[in-house]
Amino acid sequence: MFLASLWNGSVASRFQVATFASALLVVTLASGCAGSREEAPPAARGIVLVSVDAFRADLLSTYGGDVAMASLDRLASLGVTFENASTPCPMSRPAAVSLLTGVAPDRSGVRDDIQDRLPSGTATLASLFEAAGRGTAAIVSTPLCSRSSGLASGFELFEGPEDPQGGPGRRFPPVTSDAEIAQRFAVWLGTVATESRFFAWLHLAGLHGAATSTNEAEDSAAAYRETLKATDEALASVIAALETAGRLDSTAVVVAGTHGVLLGEDGAQGSAYWLRTETLRVPLVVKGTAEFPGLARGTRRDDAVWLPDVAATLAVLGGTAPPLEGEGIDLTRNAPAGESRTRFAWSWAPEDDVAWPTLTAVDDGGGWRSFSWDDLGAAAAAGEPEPALLAARSRPATPRKRELPQELVERLLSQGALADVEEVAAHPASPTAREDLLRRIQVARYDFGRGSPAGRIRARRILKEYPDNLAAMEAGLYVIVSSRQKIVAAELADRVLDLYPLRPEILHRAAHARQLAGEGAEGELLLEAALAAAEGTDAELIYDLACARALAGDTGGALDRLSQAIDAGYHSWAHIEQDPDLVSIRGDPRYGALLGAHGR
Repeated sequence: MFLASLWNGSVASRFQVATFASALLVVTLASGCAGSREEAPPAARGIVLVSVDAFRADLLSTYGGDVAMASLDRLASLGVTFENASTPCPMSRPAAVSLLTGVAPDRSGVRDDIQDRLPSGTATLASLFEAAGRGTAAIVSTPLCSRSSGLASGFELFEGPEDPQGGPGRRFPPVTSDAEIAQRFAVWLGTVATESRFFAWLHLAGLHGAATSTNEAEDSAAAYRETLKATDEALASVIAALETAGRLDSTAVVVAGTHGVLLGEDGAQGSAYWLRTETLRVPLVVKGTAEFPGLARGTRRDDAVWLPDVAATLAVLGGTAPPLEGEGIDLTRNAPAGESRTRFAWSWAPEDDVAWPTLTAVDDGGGWRSFSWDDLGAAAAAGEPEPALLAARSRPATPRKRELPQELVERLLSQGALADVEEVAAHPASPTAREDLLRRIQVARYDFGRGSPAGRIRARRILKEYPDNLAAMEAGLYVIVSSRQKIVAAELADRVLDLYPLRPEILHRAAHARQLAGEGAEGELLLEAALAAAEGTDAELIYDLACARALAGDTGGALDRLSQAIDAGYHSWAHIEQDPDLVSIRGDPRYGALLGAHGR
């Protein structure tokens, strides 16, 4: 338990031996095929994948910008720099899944940072390498890519924090520092036998939220640039650890950004809501253990590549046969298809967070173009033949199907929990309002994630100015309920349920408003509806249902729900062990056995 003891108190850490999924996930991308493969180079003894959240390429000196990152420059001098790399989604979890599976988010099913979870049994680089006899370890810095993501499978050691809270702050949770992640890697590497083969995934999230730490774009840009220094120092520590262990030459190292970020351009900040060059272009440096065929060390390439290529490349560098099959190509042996290769990017965040149309972006050699779901529908009706539109229509960011079972709808209507199930989409009247709202929502969520009282003040102001917006209402209801304002909470819950009766986050917050008013049965029914609308995958909702069952005196039902919540990724152990809602079940032997089975 020495490794676990080095984590600070805010980080839940433990070991997990994951089982290998026997079947590979196979998805074909017609435009991603490549030519014949030459004889593969000797497998690297070590493989290190470093993914970096919100890592914007154009600012870095490695890519012609003005921010120097000596450690990234050093790796670039030892390997190949891909200057035209992109992410398939400007969000942490979907991008990380693409890196580790080689599958894009529209096909993996992991489309956001909170609700979606990689299905159990999905083949990943970790499971592939574990089956090949490599030691595997993951050390991640954010709850967005921790156990609740489903990415722990295949890792013999998985270390990562869990989110200690719910509510609006879940999208910008506290993260472990990049420096600590590098330190953890150095400690783990010191335990690996000299001749052992290994695969390590390090995820650095120090930059996540830096662009939304303030409403002022100039200040957020300065904060982001300052944080880049810490990221560079962490990369330097990773390289130093490999050198100290005498493993740098025998280890393949890949540094990849998960997505870029906006720093005030056109009044916009953050990443998830926009599909633009700033959010989609990412750094990608690949250092092998020898020169790639035809590519001298220090080579720079401008081929059209994307994050699914990383999985295919690392599988080959690791000497795994057959290679991991997905949507990527091996960048060490196959020349990408250049301008003829079509890349895609998607974002479901607008629809999920603010009830605006989903976005699909396409780059078919002429630069990125973004289309909303409404754009694609209008183009289809008009018979629009434009190639980029046709490509976007072939793989659109389809809105989620939020449907409640008819029996549940009838119960909600008959008990007066809902008046109807027709939703109304409320959009700001102008683009200026849109940018302002999105920026302010993200800043408020950042404050919530760090427990700042400013988050509550910001949420109230946003609700006042945008009274019918989904995210504004959800955050406002969260603040009012947590402030225990029963009457105001009940009134707002009624209004928001009229507008958005199928949204899981709205049903969730309204459920707490009902419980605050002493209407526990109706609150629990709304929680059940929220879980159904979320396709049964939201761990926080399942946990809240456990609390509802415990408060209703149903110990067996509460324990069943608690077990389901833990299995779904709810690992906020301190909260579970202190939550007053669960007092009635803590004396039951089954409660102790359940937590004991998870190392508590």
